[in-house]
Amino acid sequence: MTVTGELDSKVQLGGYHLHRKLASDRVATYYAATDAAGGEVLIRVLHAHLADEPRHVAQFYAEGREGLEPSAAVRVFEVATWQEHHFWVVDLAAGSALIRPVEQPGYRPLERWLPVKSA
Repeated sequence: MTVTGELDSKVQLGGYHLHRKLASDRVATYYAATDAAGGEVLIRVLHAHLADEPRHVAQFYAEGREGLEPSAAVRVFEVATWQEHHFWVVDLAAGSALIRPVEQPGYRPLERWLPVKSA
């Protein structure tokens, strides 16, 4: 891990092997990774400075759990913590929808980066 709290892009995060950093926003950093079966996934890791605030962690988990629903546009496979890192795991190809802001009226504490739900 670097001084900024980002993970080195060549490390293990739980059962996932990170390959490269794809993007970063105010809330999280996105990594391309593989799971234990060799499947390609995208991992969204909450920034370390936000992980110190329980409300930010709770919101990160709530947003991730929305993606666990069968009706979610981008399915989240796992929402977890490994060591001090809070993260979500999604399919790499579908995960590109996460790497763009979605306007959410009334949202205050953090930028909201969520899958767009189909109508």
